[in-house]
Amino acid sequence: MDYGYEERFGKYFKNHKATVKQLDDETQLLTFKQDGTITCSVEFIFRKYMLFVGGDIGWGAFSCTWNPTWDYEWESTSAGYFAEKCKAVKDGMYIFSEHEAERQLRNHVIECFGYEGEELFEEVKELANDYCNDWYLVDEEEIFLEKDNEDDLLKQVYLLLSAVYSSSSTDEFMGTIEHDEDYAEYMDYFQEQEFYYLGTVLSNYFPLWLCALSMAKSQLLQQKKDEEVRTRKEEISKLQKQILEIDMKETKDHADYSLIESYKKQIEQLEKELA
Repeated sequence: MDYGYEERFGKYFKNHKATVKQLDDETQLLTFKQDGTITCSVEFIFRKYMLFVGGDIGWGAFSCTWNPTWDYEWESTSAGYFAEKCKAVKDGMYIFSEHEAERQLRNHVIECFGYEGEELFEEVKELANDYCNDWYLVDEEEIFLEKDNEDDLLKQVYLLLSAVYSSSSTDEFMGTIEHDEDYAEYMDYFQEQEFYYLGTVLSNYFPLWLCALSMAKSQLLQQKKDEEVRTRKEEISKLQKQILEIDMKETKDHADYSLIESYKKQIEQLEKELA
């Protein structure tokens, strides 16, 4: 399965060049960077079952259940599975995303209210943006008095969005809903719906690194293919030159003709490999 890493993140590496060095029998160093700048540069060290990542887009250390190399099937590796192998990463494995929190809450409202859910969510979202954490200013709004359900779901969504908009991390978000008395009566529901983890998403480091690995692999494989083509063409040219030299001889014996025939067969095989 191709996870489309290049389509999503390829723009960051479009001018990068890949080089790989075999440092010893068990260690490879893959460098992927643009000439003249360190912007978005990245290095991967492969050693036995370990992978170490460094450079301009963060650092990480992985312990894999396979022997990672530059030509592994990185394009078919899911970011979640890759992250499971991570033992340490800059800024942590997960990040807090306002966009993801809105997506989760929107889906929850639509699930509970049906076709009206989208419109109701957008109205609550607008109120939360305008009156963040000021429930007393909006508690008389028609949407909460006339359109909410028996669980006060829309009020809960307002409170959760307010906490999201005033937080920059999961810790800040959890601190708000745990210590503000407006949230107290809904804590059981928050836990039941796992809203403690609202907006928590996997760090972009993992798909970014997989994108870099996939693009570097493609580039190195193409370089290898180009080198093989160049070598075969040189071999064909050398054989043709040898045939010409034999043809130019004033007298040729049976061995000469046999040699020409052998060279022609070799050329034919090389041309098939090039096709």
